[in-house]
Amino acid sequence: MNTFEIIIFDKEDITKTLVESYLKEITFPFVFQKYNEFDESLLSKTQNKKIIIVDVNRHNYMILKKIALLSKNKNNNFLIISNEKSTNLSVQSLRAGAKDFLLKPLVKSGFLSSLQKIYNGCIVKQNKNKEAKVFTASSYENGVGKTIFLINMAKELADKTGEKVLLIDFNNSLNDISFLLNVDIVSNTVFYINSLKEDADFDKLSNIPKYANSSLYIIANGFVRSNSEKVNIANLDNALNILKKHFKYIIIDKDSDSYEIDKEVVRLSDIIFFVIPQSITSFEKVRLALDHNYACKNVRIILNKFEQKNMKKVDQICNELEKEIFWKIPKNFMATGSATNNFKTLKEVAPNLDISKSFVELAKCIIDRD
Repeated sequence: MNTFEIIIFDKEDITKTLVESYLKEITFPFVFQKYNEFDESLLSKTQNKKIIIVDVNRHNYMILKKIALLSKNKNNNFLIISNEKSTNLSVQSLRAGAKDFLLKPLVKSGFLSSLQKIYNGCIVKQNKNKEAKVFTASSYENGVGKTIFLINMAKELADKTGEKVLLIDFNNSLNDISFLLNVDIVSNTVFYINSLKEDADFDKLSNIPKYANSSLYIIANGFVRSNSEKVNIANLDNALNILKKHFKYIIIDKDSDSYEIDKEVVRLSDIIFFVIPQSITSFEKVRLALDHNYACKNVRIILNKFEQKNMKKVDQICNELEKEIFWKIPKNFMATGSATNNFKTLKEVAPNLDISKSFVELAKCIIDRD
């Protein structure tokens, strides 16, 4: 693990001494370096994460231009300190990319709080983001567009992040993800879930097929299915943990016909996308399904086939469900039909339509939030 660095550039010995004494109360591991003059060459000696404390005043104000360039490197996290009580300097420092601005003399509580905040942002958050996310799509009835929603969301996440994204189809119907994207399936969902017991098993298995030239991978049943084959639910947790080491996002289209699989998939998911149509009439049924099955999960309501002219109906849905709508997917049967008939995503057949743009924005929102 790389060493975390805290570096201070300040001509005042009293400030450097004060900072060094404060750092004795820092709980995270670090090495401390102190210098009089700012020297950007010292920052490029290692690729470690750094908190760089720089004194800025009227004599070296132009140093903010250098900081603006250096802060583009995610390893460099600047904390500007100054004797000057200038709102303009504070604003310019933050615009240059500094994580915080503090007035001298430094108050211990404020200084330590600032350091911890910067550390949490560049270390703790980064480590959290390395952990793969498991998303599951659910609905209370068939035909709401859940699978089409998943395909387009997954493809956008793969395109925007450049990371490997895995779609797992637990449905046993013939109209599964592999057919909708024209992906050849050699080994089915049951095979992968039951076979992934140790990390080494991943490399031993047949290569997971991917969609076209993207980083979107597919596990589905295709024509490789048998009524006698059953998913080993007890191994599902283990299999997902192994897959999470190889994919940034794992997105599951769950089997609504199997309560056991449904329950376990929900338990193991970070987020549940509950897809409902705008024409929904059974509000109470949906609310009961949400409260009963997903009460303790992070549920995000997706309103599919949305029409702006029916906003009153949307308000009614929100009131009845007592939950906010997380995202609205516009209604466009022609575009959806064209994508399905050509075994492509919506953006590939109609990139300028609102329905395609909604998935682009949805992916961006998911990435930014999660």
